[in-house]
Amino acid sequence: MRRFDASRYAVRRAFEEMHALGLVTRSENRGVRIRGFTAKEVADLFDLRVILESAAARQIPMPVPEPLVAKLEDIQRQHDEAARTGDFFALFQLNNDFHQTLFSTCGNNELIDAIARYSLQVQPIRMQFVHDEGRRHDVAKEHWAMIEAVSTQDSDALVTICANHLTVTKKMFLRSLGIPTVRTDPA
Repeated sequence: MRRFDASRYAVRRAFEEMHALGLVTRSENRGVRIRGFTAKEVADLFDLRVILESAAARQIPMPVPEPLVAKLEDIQRQHDEAARTGDFFALFQLNNDFHQTLFSTCGNNELIDAIARYSLQVQPIRMQFVHDEGRRHDVAKEHWAMIEAVSTQDSDALVTICANHLTVTKKMFLRSLGIPTVRTDPA
């Protein structure tokens, strides 16, 4: 409350919203804590995201309008700059903008909402790797590959790239816990 000069009501309301989204847990007389994840929960959440995002990628009508491709390229150039300068807040926002812009073209609003919800739930996991310069570089390459796939109207490549994009973070998290990962087909 002191740090952000916020009222008790505003802070409670923020915690309620974060709790409803599954980002924090509440304990009686102990307060609110950022949600922790078991290895199984992480694997399950990322597997669900692969299903959702692969379905959305499959439903994107081809050819994709040129203004959409231009918008994705613009977002990705900004994303590249934020990664280069270490502006992690902008990087977070631009990453979300990139995926929201891409998947919003699938035409299925329920699917778009589900992707946004589960993307937000794994944000604490994803943010653990934001300082990894190699991963930031790889994310940029994956985003540019997605843009190339929509530009060339290659739905199959887009589905594969989107699935692999998610699988890497899941494997990194599980390895950070000392849990070996088994190579599986993402789609």
